[in-house]
Amino acid sequence: MTMYASNLGRRTTAVAPAIVLALLAATAVYTTARANNPHLLAEPTLADRPEPAIATASEDSALLTAAKAAAAYSALCAGEGTLVMHKGEIVYQHYENGYSATKPHVLASGTKSFTGVLAAAAIQDGLIKSWDEVVSDTITEWKSNPRKAKITVRQLLNLSSGLAPSIPTLAPRGGAGGAGGARGLGGAQLSPEQRREALRKLLDARAKQNANQGEGEATGLDGESAVELITLGRRGVDTYAEAVKAPAVGEPGAKFAYGPVHYFAFGEFLSRKLKASDLPQKTYADYLQVRYFDALGLSTQAFAKDKVANLDLPGGAAMTAPDWARFGEFLRNHGTVKPTSPDAEPKQVINWEILAECFKPSKANKNYGLTFWLLTDDREAQTQADTGGRRSADALSASDAQLGRLKGPDGKPLEVWMAAGLGKQRLYIVPQYELVAVRFGSMAQRRDRSSGQRGGAEANGRQQKFENADFLGPLIKAIDAANHKGR
Repeated sequence: MTMYASNLGRRTTAVAPAIVLALLAATAVYTTARANNPHLLAEPTLADRPEPAIATASEDSALLTAAKAAAAYSALCAGEGTLVMHKGEIVYQHYENGYSATKPHVLASGTKSFTGVLAAAAIQDGLIKSWDEVVSDTITEWKSNPRKAKITVRQLLNLSSGLAPSIPTLAPRGGAGGAGGARGLGGAQLSPEQRREALRKLLDARAKQNANQGEGEATGLDGESAVELITLGRRGVDTYAEAVKAPAVGEPGAKFAYGPVHYFAFGEFLSRKLKASDLPQKTYADYLQVRYFDALGLSTQAFAKDKVANLDLPGGAAMTAPDWARFGEFLRNHGTVKPTSPDAEPKQVINWEILAECFKPSKANKNYGLTFWLLTDDREAQTQADTGGRRSADALSASDAQLGRLKGPDGKPLEVWMAAGLGKQRLYIVPQYELVAVRFGSMAQRRDRSSGQRGGAEANGRQQKFENADFLGPLIKAIDAANHKGR
């Protein structure tokens, strides 16, 4: 039997730095709770796991076969969910560790991309003049700082604003986490007793839920629990106001610097715009909900919030795989949604000419647009996508970094847009092949009892290292073969 403990030190998919840090702070408690609770220890067999839902693809479909292979590969890499969508239809979905098509999973930094899309909508609505509007015209206290005075919306969202990407009140303090690391949740400090009590309550609730449902599965904190925990950690912080105070450490536009400050600062910027506007929506959350979440059937209730109910924009959302895929399909269709009536035209929710800027390489980082990763060939950016900027590709061996741009069967580079978070949380959009795919990764670390070693998806060869190309490659090959066959 495999024992799980919270993966509190690595960045995952649904959990942004803040959520993972929340979990990091309570590793020892989580391990003890599992040891004392048979419902948390019981690990299901393959036969016990929920059956995948399959739609539209025939049993002999090459794409269905490739989708099953992608799910199996993901599972070998500590995956917890895979969904493959082609031309707007779900081909295959499969889940592990108690997750399902209706159970939210934390997105980690995959959350960030919702911000870029809302910014495009705000430009269309006239709230923001353009991607190059100077932010200090709204955050006027920046005018007195020669660097901050020049920061544009574009630079905030391509992470080249020159602001310190992280500051003590919004990021972890101290050393290496774990039970002895005494980290706060996302930088908002809780006492050790508060952290232990919060996690204990959540674990007890999950255990009772599993017992009532007869699952008996070894599950980590689910998306809803993680959002609850990070909200608890943020309760003493106004994240947007804190970001405005962040120092400018570089010239705007000069350098890509991954971190949460840019997003929280944008949250303050748009919030002030809304308060001064004639729109009935006066908060970021209300505007996001009405402007495009309603059209996609999504909810801002899936976000962690701080003490004044500001949404955690860099990494606090949880979502089901079908919901995240629907967001991806919306982007693949250039900001349109399918009509409910077969005779109606698709509804253009956000102007594509404006939205398309999100998927153009920035000057400071060719692998990053506006809140989206672009799968090109830069090792540094790929490493940052999975570590929250905490590790440099220079310190990794070639086998540890995802090298090379994804290429199609014809050998030509593919255009792939990606929302990504710690734990290899992934939303892939491949326009050329009409493909959207979701991959959820585990937030748990597995302990190899024979060696006493802890590891995650990257551990010592016992679990494979997840690679974008290995996951997407078979799917693209199958679609390409079917396209050529039909010609």
